[in-house]
Amino acid sequence: MRSYRNLLKQKFAGERFKYFFNLIWAQALEAIEGKFVPGEHINDWCDELDRCNFTSKESARKFAKSEILHALGPYLFYKRKRSVEVFYFSYKQELAAYHVAKIKKSMLEIPEFKNVVWISPAESIIHCKWPNSKITLQIIPAGIKGAKRGPHPNVVICDDILKDPTQRKLNVAELQELSATFAEQILSMPKEGGQLHCWGTSQDPTDLFNENRKRKNFNCTVCPAIINERKKIVLWPDMFPYERLGEIRDEIRHKAFNKEYQCKPVRGEEGYFKSSEIDAVIDVDLLPISLDSNFENQEPVYGGLDLGKKRNPSHFTVFIDKDGTLIQIYEKWMDGWDYTEQLDYIKMFIEKCNMDCLEYDNTRGEFEMYAEQGQLPECMVPVAMTGKKNFELAAGFEARVRAKPKPTIVLLPDDRQRNQILAVDNDLRAPQMPDGHGDSFWSVALACEASLAGRGDYINIV
Repeated sequence: MRSYRNLLKQKFAGERFKYFFNLIWAQALEAIEGKFVPGEHINDWCDELDRCNFTSKESARKFAKSEILHALGPYLFYKRKRSVEVFYFSYKQELAAYHVAKIKKSMLEIPEFKNVVWISPAESIIHCKWPNSKITLQIIPAGIKGAKRGPHPNVVICDDILKDPTQRKLNVAELQELSATFAEQILSMPKEGGQLHCWGTSQDPTDLFNENRKRKNFNCTVCPAIINERKKIVLWPDMFPYERLGEIRDEIRHKAFNKEYQCKPVRGEEGYFKSSEIDAVIDVDLLPISLDSNFENQEPVYGGLDLGKKRNPSHFTVFIDKDGTLIQIYEKWMDGWDYTEQLDYIKMFIEKCNMDCLEYDNTRGEFEMYAEQGQLPECMVPVAMTGKKNFELAAGFEARVRAKPKPTIVLLPDDRQRNQILAVDNDLRAPQMPDGHGDSFWSVALACEASLAGRGDYINIV
């Protein structure tokens, strides 16, 4: 068996990555971990790296993502065709250094690398060459936040760059910053004809994994641990059979399992609404009414206004009630508007639409002065948004989204509105970010309650 394995090494290991991984790199895993468990998905992922220079992969934890990425640089070096320089990125420099140290430890366990000349003695930097050769391998660790344009390695590896090793959940502003760093610094880093591989766990439905799907040169895949629940088909049956995954799900609970093993974005799992629920109530063909034309309507009109602080925008939204379903006809982000300007705009809209009821956030009393001076239209109803009231408002919005047999709310197709609705979590909190603070969630929720105030009834989830 050993001689047959050696024959396979000599014949195939330098030609296909999957043979290198299964026949050569597996030796290190056996020596260090005590065993090596092959998998069809491992072969598929290795073939993908042979075939595609740019990949973006989301998959379950403990399913050999990092082990495969660890082996890529040594595999290219083993082929002896040219020198290889690899930049290995993680969320933090320390974690990247840990990965590179593991790669070096693995190489030291593999007989095929025993004659390698180590140029650098550092544990967490790889710099070596073949004896009597100019072909070298360099693997340099780096934290994603420290990425700078300039170096142009052959291979750039981004291993779970959206995951803080301290287990702190990144907020949307941080995720947007990392996406910008990836777009501005990382994408242009590989040499012409080089490789870039971004593998890990998605944190938010709008993070860089989502952005990579829009990039034509990326091969993007999502590989959950359980492929088919009904048929009990799993990704790595020899290591994680369906029964074992079921035990893990019971141990860590469904939400954590969905995040860590089923490739459900972290924030999507913790959000008050799932992205699929909000997408289901967005009409991509729906158009807002024009302020320059007459508004002819016989249906009741309701609105909501979430008033922002100085650094937050206000969001204003308007719906018509058509046979019990709220259909959004207008929405407006008011970035940097003073309160007088906002009120003038809203009063113009109220008059244009003959609005029946508009609920607005009066938590901090921004409009109190206008109310005392009699400048607020009669239809404007103040709401103090604190504690129990917030959960009542959210429940009213939820009732319409999750109503059976179909939702009783329809939203305009605005990405900013959608993202801010999804930013609100189960505790009704939203991260501070450049585009807002969950403002559209609350303006829509206020409009939903305004519709109840106007009709005097309630909507229940069946």
